[in-house]
Amino acid sequence: MKRTVLDRLTDMLDIADIETSYYDKETGKIIFRSEDEELADDGFDDELSEGCRYIPLPGPHDLNDYEIMKDFSRSVDDNRKRNILLTAISGKGAFRCFRQSIEELEMEDEWYAFKKAAYRNIAREWCEIHGIDLSDSMNIDDFEKKFSYIIMSRAADYFDGGRVTSLKEKKRGNWTAVVEGSEDYTVVVRLDGKEIIYSDCNCPYDGDLCKHEGAVFLSIRERLKRRSKKDLSSGENPGVEQDSIRKKIIDDLIEIMDEDELRKTLTEILQYDKRRRDDFLLKYGREHKDLL
Repeated sequence: MKRTVLDRLTDMLDIADIETSYYDKETGKIIFRSEDEELADDGFDDELSEGCRYIPLPGPHDLNDYEIMKDFSRSVDDNRKRNILLTAISGKGAFRCFRQSIEELEMEDEWYAFKKAAYRNIAREWCEIHGIDLSDSMNIDDFEKKFSYIIMSRAADYFDGGRVTSLKEKKRGNWTAVVEGSEDYTVVVRLDGKEIIYSDCNCPYDGDLCKHEGAVFLSIRERLKRRSKKDLSSGENPGVEQDSIRKKIIDDLIEIMDEDELRKTLTEILQYDKRRRDDFLLKYGREHKDLL
C-alpha cells in the first residue's frame, strides 16, 4: 500500500525532537533541517520567512507526550495496571518511570499503538489547519478510486467468487484474511474508524495495491455493513449494552465493599483523575472555595 501524506507526517512526529522538519506544499515532500546544519543558499530561508511554501511540522511542545501518556494510562481496563501507570507519571521522572512500567507490564505494543493513533490525530488536525489535501487517504466506503480499473475488476471477481476466507477482526480495526488463488496469500489491514491506515499482502505484486487487498477491502466493507444492519434491526447498541453491564458490576462491588475500602478507592480516583476531582470539589467543596 502506498504511504499517504498522513502516514508520512505521523511517522515524522516521532522524530520531532531530533530534527526540525518542514512540509513543502509545492512538492508534498518533508524536508529536514538539523539545528547545527549550515543551510545552503538555496532560497529556503527566503521561502520560510514568507511563510508560503514551507510549513514547520508540530514540535515536541505541540505533541504534549505527557497528556498522551496520561490518556493511555486512564484507558487501561485492568485496575492494577492502570493504577501502576498513573502512579508512575504522578511524580518526578514521569517519562522514565512510565517507560519502565510499560516494559514491566509488557504493554509496549498497546502503548505504541495508542501513541501512534494520537500522533495521527494531531497530524490530521495540523493538515486541516494548514489546508493540506488529504485526498490520498483511503476510506473503506470508497476505496475503489485508489485502484486501477483492471486491478479492481480482478478484486471484485475474487470477492464475488468467495475467494476471501478466514476474515477475522482480531482487535478493533485490525483485520486479517486469506485470499485463495493459484496460491493462498495473507492480507493484513488496519482501520482507524473507516480510514484504511495500513494494508499489506504477501503476494509478489510490486505495485501499490493488489487485487487481493481489493478483495479483502470489499469483504471488510460487507462485514461492517452486515454488522451495522444487525445492530439496527435488533435495536441493540453495543456501547450502551456494555455500559449497562459495567454499571451492574460496579453496583455489585459497592454492595460488598466495606466503608474503608470505598473511601480508599474514591481517594485514589480523585487523586489521579483531575476532571472527576474538579467535579467533586465543585459539588461538595463549598466550604473550601479557595481550592477551586
